[in-house]
Amino acid sequence: MTTPQRVASLLVQLYPAAWRREYGAELEAVLLARPLGIGTVNDVVWSALGQHVRYAAPPVVLGTAAMAAVAAWLSVNLTMPETMTPWGSLLRHTTMLRPSVIMWPFRSEAYVLLLLACGAWTYIRTGTTAPRAGFAAMEMTGLAGLPVMFVGLLMAFDVVSLPTYSALPVFSASFYEFGSAWVWGALGGLLGRGYVRRRGARLEVRG
Repeated sequence: MTTPQRVASLLVQLYPAAWRREYGAELEAVLLARPLGIGTVNDVVWSALGQHVRYAAPPVVLGTAAMAAVAAWLSVNLTMPETMTPWGSLLRHTTMLRPSVIMWPFRSEAYVLLLLACGAWTYIRTGTTAPRAGFAAMEMTGLAGLPVMFVGLLMAFDVVSLPTYSALPVFSASFYEFGSAWVWGALGGLLGRGYVRRRGARLEVRG
């Protein structure tokens, strides 16, 4: 195998497996038919990233985006906790016994809309059931809460500290959101099912 063939094969491997099965041979032939410059490699890499987003499951896409936002927000809390205003703090104490700490963005209307979108998108993409769409929303919430869980572990080993917070409540904060995440995700699945049925009915009328 020549060097261009190796490079072309490596670039094709950047794409999702489902995409490679359908278009991989064609892309490799196109890459071998032209010089493999930096511009071509850059285009292929960005295209591969786009295909991974396209083929990724909805909870992975939305959960990863939410996780990045939570991680950025949490980093501000860790570096400047004394200057944070109540609206700017990711974590908040509650008067309840369980949970004693909540991730307040997970209780916001914006996050509810994200859960509904996850459930609806999951149903539309896979044609699954509403309960399974609820589990997809739980998966999204689990991914989004990973940075806070990680900080809870670091607090348990005295690596980092958050004033007035304890390790266990911080670590377990996102777990208490799974129940509501399932409910909103399942409702989103029902919305997705309604959309699919209405779309099918319209196509039948047009046909």
